[in-house]
Amino acid sequence: MNDIISTETMMQGFSNLLDPTAQKIPSVWRKVVSRIKNMEDRKREDEQENADSYTEEISLGEKIAQNTHVVDLQKGVLLVEANHSGWIQYLRMYQKFILNGIKMECPEIQVKTLAYRTRGSDVSLFDNYEELLKKSQEKRKQEIEETERQVQDFYDNNGSDKENSQNDSKKAINPDLKDKINSLYEALDESMLTNSEK
Repeated sequence: MNDIISTETMMQGFSNLLDPTAQKIPSVWRKVVSRIKNMEDRKREDEQENADSYTEEISLGEKIAQNTHVVDLQKGVLLVEANHSGWIQYLRMYQKFILNGIKMECPEIQVKTLAYRTRGSDVSLFDNYEELLKKSQEKRKQEIEETERQVQDFYDNNGSDKENSQNDSKKAINPDLKDKINSLYEALDESMLTNSEK
């Protein structure tokens, strides 16, 4: 099921047929990456030079070349697909070596950097970049507006609470004092009533 070719891959293949430099990229990639050797590879080569018997083992670079392939090249970015994320780690470690090797092997191919994806993912170079940028900016704008609204609500609620609590504290009367005031009013009412009768 993973071997099904997407329409995008087919279209890229057709465009590669028209572009002669694009046809060179996969072979240059394989040639350069195959040259990668780690310490174990070098040690094995030294041992084989001194030994009479020769046992062929696959070098790290050849393993990487077997598990990776070029997908796309746009604006100096070479997109490479790997069968597993572990191979991408190796590619990142040897990225400078690979870029220099491509430049030496095929100077007309302008590769400034590498981009990676694992097999089965649909990541492509500059895939609707303006659309993604616009969505990202719109999302950020909404987040800022929401944050500003929450801050404004907070200040509105807390500001009015402070004003209300100050007004309430002015309005709120001590219960003992309230009783005294009520009794004064009652006394005043009684005195007014009694004075009017006289």
